[in-house]
Amino acid sequence: MKKFKTRKRYRLVFVNDNTLNTVWTMHLTRAKVWGLSALCVAAIAALVVCVVVWSPVSYLLPGYMRPEQRRSAVDNTLRVDSLLAAAEVQNAYLLNIVSLLCEHDSVNAATPEAPAELADTLMTATANERAFVESWLERERGTLSVLSPIVAEGMLFRSPVVGAALAEGSESELLASGGAPVLAIQDGIVVDVRTDAATGRSYVSVQHSNDFLSIVGGLADASVAPGRRVTSGQVLGRTAADGHLELNVWHQGRRMPLGPLLKL
Repeated sequence: MKKFKTRKRYRLVFVNDNTLNTVWTMHLTRAKVWGLSALCVAAIAALVVCVVVWSPVSYLLPGYMRPEQRRSAVDNTLRVDSLLAAAEVQNAYLLNIVSLLCEHDSVNAATPEAPAELADTLMTATANERAFVESWLERERGTLSVLSPIVAEGMLFRSPVVGAALAEGSESELLASGGAPVLAIQDGIVVDVRTDAATGRSYVSVQHSNDFLSIVGGLADASVAPGRRVTSGQVLGRTAADGHLELNVWHQGRRMPLGPLLKL
């Protein structure tokens, strides 16, 4: 059997075709050729790793996402995670209401009606009275439609800050004292904690049972981490010095009003 010689010497010569003069000569062995090849492969691999790790090229590879894209994907997933069963839940709730009231009554029959006018009254209702009664009925119907999924699921929420009040003209902004503890409004699991780079304030998202999601924003700091289970009344962080706090409660992709939800 012929022995493979690693130290057999070779000579690589570069010759000028015009003058036939030797330009460069290199003496190599088989061991040196293998070593140089391995060194080149290692250098190329190290260069590729450095480019992927320390440059924006990594965002072009499958599986890599920018931080803001990941946060947006998580928010969108939380909003639509239960939409497939939303129609069945709503239909079951309506059927229960109809079966409790009357077979031929509509769901709006559960709304309290205004006292009917007496037939022998001497004074007819004015335009202002009729407008007031109509606005009252519309408000009651709206409150019933908002609270119906909460009543059906048996969910009870608490205010995130003791003594907080809903800001005038706002549907999600609460006013409280600065540095007050911010509490979880219901049992759940923390799914996301992020900090706004522009304002420096933190946002905490908690997934509750029965497809409810609460997002508390404007915190001076957050004392919980993603994946942690919290109970109703547990401290999530503290309010900023100005006392402004943002709270949004979502149910099956729809934002719930805070007034009737928290009794503010």
